[in-house]
Amino acid sequence: MNELVLLPLAIAAWVDQKERIIPDWTWVVIIVLRALLGIHPEHIVWGGVIFLFLYLWFIFVPGMGGGDVKLLSAMALFLGNMTLPFFIMTFVLAFLYGLILYMKTKDKNVVIPLAVPAFIASIFVIQAM
Repeated sequence: MNELVLLPLAIAAWVDQKERIIPDWTWVVIIVLRALLGIHPEHIVWGGVIFLFLYLWFIFVPGMGGGDVKLLSAMALFLGNMTLPFFIMTFVLAFLYGLILYMKTKDKNVVIPLAVPAFIASIFVIQAM
């Protein structure tokens, strides 16, 4: 059943890359899947902690959208105690990708948008192997 999370993640990644928006139904499906698998207290704690952290980041640091906050919070709720290593790997992958794009860019003042769901899905596939 964990593999079912890949479908909303892949769609969120594709839509975010094309339109710079994450459909709300994607994170709702992830929460419903977690509910079907059973929610344990650590899932709620991780989901709440990540939501609070990302919401504050969303308010004070430009660049992250509300869809990213909701999707990452839903993934934290889904993953429970695996959230921290999962997010570290996700952000390292996104950082390396952004760094490579930055080094290839001639104009160093340009903002390089990254589709966060693509990195979430990539790490989810790697961890599932």
